[in-house]
Amino acid sequence: EELGRVVTSSLEALVIYENSVYKTAVEQSRSSMLLQATCAMLAATRKGAPEIIEVASSFGADIFDCMECDVYLYDDKLDLLWRDPTDQGPHGYRYVSPGEGLVGDVLQTGQTVRDMLVMEDGFVESTLTAPLIDENAELVGVCQLRNKRGSRAGELVGQFKEEDELLVPGFTVQVATVLANALTMSRTQQKAELNEDLQKVISPVIQRMEMADLCEAVAEYAKPLIAAETVYFFFVDGVALLSVGQDSEIHLPLSSLAGHAVQHNKIVNVQHTDTDERYDETANKALPPFTNCLCVPVYSEKDDRVIGVIQFCNKVVKPNPMRCTMPVECGSFMPMDETVAKALADILAVHSQNAAS
Repeated sequence: EELGRVVTSSLEALVIYENSVYKTAVEQSRSSMLLQATCAMLAATRKGAPEIIEVASSFGADIFDCMECDVYLYDDKLDLLWRDPTDQGPHGYRYVSPGEGLVGDVLQTGQTVRDMLVMEDGFVESTLTAPLIDENAELVGVCQLRNKRGSRAGELVGQFKEEDELLVPGFTVQVATVLANALTMSRTQQKAELNEDLQKVISPVIQRMEMADLCEAVAEYAKPLIAAETVYFFFVDGVALLSVGQDSEIHLPLSSLAGHAVQHNKIVNVQHTDTDERYDETANKALPPFTNCLCVPVYSEKDDRVIGVIQFCNKVVKPNPMRCTMPVECGSFMPMDETVAKALADILAVHSQNAAS
């Protein structure tokens, strides 16, 4: 009996020791992969956020031994999460609002969530969703790990464990920090290149234009730049806005969305006109119906006032052929659209006074 207790005790000690060795080996392997992931993401920085996201998604799935790792970027101006805009897979664009699903809940609360869900058809989905917060405590996005690989025979999907949750901040802070730095670099570079290109292409064209030609030219040039269904350029005309074409004029009051941009000298980005309190159907009735818009003021430093506004209506997104046969679909105007529109507005501010005089 005593011998049995000794053997049992020894076997238990051996199991504990083997488990601790195994756990240590797993932790060392994960730490090594985490270091590799950081180096790979840093190496991808010059290629931009899409490449970093691809690297992070691949390493994330390996480090946490799961089937998928999705990275969502946060746009604080639109208060939306969106998945890699260059994604050409069957999912295409995906936008998530605060509070929408697990990803939206994590965006709203900033808390990491482990979950396991059994569907009606018996399919099991496990998730580990965490905020992407960089070293400066800024929210960059959300990372969602899906479907932990099963550890038991015949188990396709397992459950994320506490050690996964403890490790995830070490992964997400690296992803967030590299992404934040890359986005800052990319926006600075893109803005500089964009301003240079616009100056070369558009400035010589609009310098000698009359008001009617200028309004139509802005619409023509800006449509492909921003991918909008319609574009208007309005001058401030007393207490109203005026867009002049060869055959017609459009008048808008300052209570319109374009008027808001003029009065506050701020970009107005409306995702849904039916839910935005700034939208007044009567004030905007001179324009064809639109579901979303981007209004960018044209501010003249010379006159120290807003002299006009560019309004882009109905963002056009080319659909993924794998999921949609429609020629176009309406999306939302994104931060890069604002950057392009602001660069165009700066050029117009310099030349529009000459055209109007």
